Amino acid sequence: MGAAGIDIIKIISSLPGRVRVNVKGLLKNEQRILRVRSGLTRYDSILSFHVSKNTGNVLIYYNENEIDENKIVVIIEKAFNGPEVAAVENIDKSSLLKTLIDAVNPFFLFKKKLSEQVYRDEYSISSKILKISMGIAAIVFVFTGNVINTISIFVLSYPGILFGVRASSYYYASVKLNMENIYLKDNTSISFLSNVNTLLIEDDIFRNGFNERDMDMMNLNEYEIQKLVILGKLDDPINDNMKLIIDNIRMLGINNIFIIGNSEDGIIRYIGYVLGIEVLDKNDLDGKKNCLITDKSDSNTILIVTGKFPENELSYMCSDCVICLYNELSSLKADINLKYSSMDKLILLIKLGYFCREVNVQVENTAITLNILGILLAVLNYLTPLYSIIYYILNTLLMVLILKLKFDFYESFNKIPYIKLRYLTN
Repeated sequence: MGAAGIDIIKIISSLPGRVRVNVKGLLKNEQRILRVRSGLTRYDSILSFHVSKNTGNVLIYYNENEIDENKIVVIIEKAFNGPEVAAVENIDKSSLLKTLIDAVNPFFLFKKKLSEQVYRDEYSISSKILKISMGIAAIVFVFTGNVINTISIFVLSYPGILFGVRASSYYYASVKLNMENIYLKDNTSISFLSNVNTLLIEDDIFRNGFNERDMDMMNLNEYEIQKLVILGKLDDPINDNMKLIIDNIRMLGINNIFIIGNSEDGIIRYIGYVLGIEVLDKNDLDGKKNCLITDKSDSNTILIVTGKFPENELSYMCSDCVICLYNELSSLKADINLKYSSMDKLILLIKLGYFCREVNVQVENTAITLNILGILLAVLNYLTPLYSIIYYILNTLLMVLILKLKFDFYESFNKIPYIKLRYLTN
């Protein structure tokens, strides 16, 4: 590394497999941050990283068996001084403030402008809250005749805070995913991972150096291929890392897994046979049949494809969410988009969806409890309508702050086991 590199980059802390550096000139410089992120993403030996635009620091987790911190410094230096790169970012660029305002907007709520699939629980709870609040307000008015108290009760019973909590949690989740170079079409896309029932996975994701042009392999049945593998006459067609990923997916309680591919292909039948996964022929699969297999009102179907999957075929797969794995990220055509080399993060994606669900329940319950306390204060004449509005706003901001802290301390993406995946280029 040259003298310029020494002046630019300074190692702040170093542990085995983890290094934090400060990069001079990175502070709040979006283009240079983009260059550094793009440079680090190219290396599979770099497991994860976080670039802070507020401090100019870069925290990197890496496989110390394949790369050392000196090499990482060189990579950062080259990326820092490299050419400009085009930004890949979420299609939904809404700020937290806009996200929050849209979520608590009464017009959006009562006209049901927000997705009923994403906010199903909130709509259900809101209906109950409004009915109960109307009853309480009626009782208070009958016994006291105090219109002011009645208005305060209605203010504090407005269920918009529930929608604000959920929308904010998805915003923070999307920010966390962006740090891992995982991009969403919409911030709410992560919601579909909170209750996964079925996974439909394109066959190319399972392959290990084979493709559909291997006609000899296609004509063999799964038992013949297994025999060749056991005898050592054929390399195992299954990507070893996919075996681990499938096992981990099943450990999360997701057992309804299908391979989407050519059911006449011997390699595909072998993969399904060994992994215990049914093969659905995409040539015969229509939307109606697929819905009959996977449609459940209380759970979601996730389709996982590669960047080679025809975009016009996504519509009839009848999935709630599409995850696309690219060799190189350039455009976003799916709900969730990431590089194939980051396939190991699929498990953590699902876990993040579960985390969002748990956090939403916890924070929404806290918000409701505080608003109930506010209603009691209003009944006792401690809160006027104006103070009730202020109380409601402060409660909402407090919930958003709690969410931020919870997501800041969520560190699962920093504990990714090292799995190296090879993408098929044929």
